[in-house]
Amino acid sequence: MATFTLLDKVIFENASSMELKDEYGKIIAFIKKEVHSDREKDNSYIYTSADGKIMGQIHRKNTGLKRFLLAEYEFNYGEERFYLKDKVGNSMLYFSVMAEFPDQKILIEENLNEDVDLHSNDERIASILTGDSFFTVSFSFEDSIRPHSNLFVLLVLMYFMLKIYKDETGVVDDIIDIFEDIKRTCKFAGSFSL
Repeated sequence: MATFTLLDKVIFENASSMELKDEYGKIIAFIKKEVHSDREKDNSYIYTSADGKIMGQIHRKNTGLKRFLLAEYEFNYGEERFYLKDKVGNSMLYFSVMAEFPDQKILIEENLNEDVDLHSNDERIASILTGDSFFTVSFSFEDSIRPHSNLFVLLVLMYFMLKIYKDETGVVDDIIDIFEDIKRTCKFAGSFSL
């Protein structure tokens, strides 16, 4: 298995470009945040090879409030366009996205360790390892997956969709907690009588 790392500068520098490095520390790609008028603000990313060639781009489609229940994504790789969507039922509990590629059923799903596995035709071929460090994320790929291939680029870019998912589920959890606090307060206040 080959391992690659990304220092997520967006977290602490609000940087628009991040370096993807191989296990020897060589920069193999840059990930850049893209601003595009017909896409959700701040939810579009481009993968560029170290020599400056754009290899892929992903964005979450702007589907209004529906995105909180079932997000949809568009992944462009060269001239190819792929559509991904949250897996119905699972995405309310954990990150789970599926797609159809030529001759492949793709599932990108969070596991019990909160890492994210990429499955092709029910076989795990790569993972996002989120627990390595606070600002660093690692990607592990089977040797058959080559850097800059469609599945390689897809998984690297899906890390940013995972971050968006985590941010939004955190907001939803906070809203639920607020309603629970209000409910408890109302019950407590209702237990007093004059």
